[in-house]
Amino acid sequence: MVFQFLKLAQKTPEEEFKEQAKQELESKKAQKGPTEEKAENFQEFMKSPEVARLVSEWKKKGFTKRGITKLLSILFPMFNSNKSVLASAKDLLASLKGEDGLSRVLSVLKLVPEGIMKGMK
Repeated sequence: MVFQFLKLAQKTPEEEFKEQAKQELESKKAQKGPTEEKAENFQEFMKSPEVARLVSEWKKKGFTKRGITKLLSILFPMFNSNKSVLASAKDLLASLKGEDGLSRVLSVLKLVPEGIMKGMK
């Protein structure tokens, strides 16, 4: 009977693995820094100074505040932190404006074959 209690007190390898996984997950959550926080709702997110800077920066480049707000409202539920929402929005806006560098690379690649073809004529 004593041996049965000892067997019950011992953990199986599966239980030990599950417990270790839970501890690792909790430690990762504890390591989450203040830079990776997310606002509780979209209205609080829009009131942050980072969003105000993003809106003013891209309004100067020709986008409307309404359009930027709409983009942010779509991106907000997709990401885990305010920082990643803002980074994704900047990336998308730069792509829409042609400031992401890809258009420059493609234009150079287009000019090279055209220059070769003109030289052959």
